[in-house]
Amino acid sequence: KKRYREPVEGILTWGAHAKSVDHIAECLGIPVISNEFCIRFPEFYPLSYFCRRDIYGQAEIRSAYRKFQKGKKNIPVRLLTRKELLALFLSPKRLYMIGQESRRVPRYEMGIAGCHPLIATFFARSMYTDLELIQDVRNVYRENEIVFRMHPGDEPYQARYTVSNQDDSQYASDFLLQCRRVTAQGSNMLAEAMLWGRQVYSRDVSPFTFLCEKKIYHKSGGVVSAEDLNFIFLTYLIPYRNVWDGDYIRWRLCEEQAENVYMNNLQYYLEEQGIPLSVMYLEKGQRLGQMIAYRRKAEKNGTEI
Repeated sequence: KKRYREPVEGILTWGAHAKSVDHIAECLGIPVISNEFCIRFPEFYPLSYFCRRDIYGQAEIRSAYRKFQKGKKNIPVRLLTRKELLALFLSPKRLYMIGQESRRVPRYEMGIAGCHPLIATFFARSMYTDLELIQDVRNVYRENEIVFRMHPGDEPYQARYTVSNQDDSQYASDFLLQCRRVTAQGSNMLAEAMLWGRQVYSRDVSPFTFLCEKKIYHKSGGVVSAEDLNFIFLTYLIPYRNVWDGDYIRWRLCEEQAENVYMNNLQYYLEEQGIPLSVMYLEKGQRLGQMIAYRRKAEKNGTEI
């Protein structure tokens, strides 16, 4: 405040912040805004969390979900299908993957996406580790039915945790489509698994736990609905670029109507991806093809973001 002669309006933090940051914010009477990549390049257009408190807490996302349920009837366009969400967010070179989730026969009953082993603020909120998660999975599935994928940050530590089947696919989707179900301790891979129509399991530290199956031995659980995916990807998450946009942040801190957030984000993505808003008003069954066509056109013209 003294150096720039401007008021401090908030504190941006990466991931789960510490109590010291909470204390400073409380003293200054300003919000703590937690952000972190959720889905990201090279496979997806990068989206970020935008939380007034803790990414790994449940109260804030549940409150946002209730607002979405109340306001969804006021959204002027038909909610996107799961495939349409993939068409909006997948990188152009991966658009051909749409539909693969229904054509590929999973090789494994359960895929485990590893957590980064050195995130201290994460483990300050949970003592349930990947090792314990793997053991719980082994209590339900045979070793040949399980596959493990390391968190990218694990590479220097080789945290393979003795699981026999290790995935080293270039893209996360190639891992996810090998699995009938996916579980993780805090990994954002859960959000991608939801997009690909996989059953997701999480009982502990994840903002999406309330949408996941909690008990690993419940094998017959369903997939997350397209309506809930609309909430996650078009209302709860935000364009990563907008984490650094002061006007957008001020607006989001004040906007209480979920339908306004939904349409603002949707129009932003459509413009970025070269898709006219009018496509959203097409008849059911026509939107997906048009969205993909416009994405490919934007890529060909060199305007694809």
